[in-house]
Parts: sequence; structure tokens; C-alpha cells
Amino acid sequence: HLNLSQSALSVQLRQLEQSLGQPLFARDHKSLTLTEAGRIALEYADSIFRSGEELVDLLRNQSAGRRKLLRVGAVAT
Repeated sequence: HLNLSQSALSVQLRQLEQSLGQPLFARDHKSLTLTEAGRIALEYADSIFRSGEELVDLLRNQSAGRRKLLRVGAVAT
């Protein structure tokens, strides 16, 4: 589905784990299981993708005059 070779995906997963400083998967022979850190990362990723879909939907379906701009200012005292 991703149009990536297994080795390319493995390299990207390892780089992501290194950048996060935690393993996202427990590796057992040829299977992968999400770790607790992996489950947390998946929840954040799902939220990010949902937000992106909402943004695209909003921008595609809004009519030009429906959204109004409200600017609020405050003076520091």
C-alpha cells in the first residue's frame, strides 16, 4: 500500500525510533508488536491525520463569504 520496499520501511522505522529515543515496536522473529510508546505515537498520528482531513474538508467545502475574521487585541499593562 505504501509503495516502499520492506528494507526502506525498516530503515525509516528505525530512524523514527532513534529520533524519539524509544522503540515503537517489539520485534519477535518476523513479527512486530506495538510497544506502549508505539501505541502513544499511533494515537498522536491518528489525531494529526484527522486534523489534516478536517482542514482539507473545511477548505474545500467553505463558501467564500461564510467564514468571518475576528481579531482580538490586548494591551499589556
